[in-house]
Amino acid sequence: MDFYSARLLFVLVDRNGKARKKNIYEESVVVFRAKDLNDALDRAIAIGTKKSKSLKPYTKFIEVETLDWVGKKVDGMEVASKLRYRIGTKPISTKTRFYPEMSKPEGSF
Repeated sequence: MDFYSARLLFVLVDRNGKARKKNIYEESVVVFRAKDLNDALDRAIAIGTKKSKSLKPYTKFIEVETLDWVGKKVDGMEVASKLRYRIGTKPISTKTRFYPEMSKPEGSF
């Protein structure tokens, strides 16, 4: 079996049941094994459904946004990437130096 990745989309609806146009959405990228693309879609749906059931009742699983074949190995493989704007406190130029070795990452769980 090969590895696949899927980006799952969830929405957090109002706890009081009020319908809103502006809601908070969560995109979750998961990696898993599957036999083929059809099996991968079934697995992605099952993973999303299970996650939505384990979360609050106001978190709804909407869809599998992307489904990608990763390969036979995942070590070091990029499974998701997203460009977005951020506003920093200082301007950044080509001469700006960064120090990733000083990173102090937080856990995601």
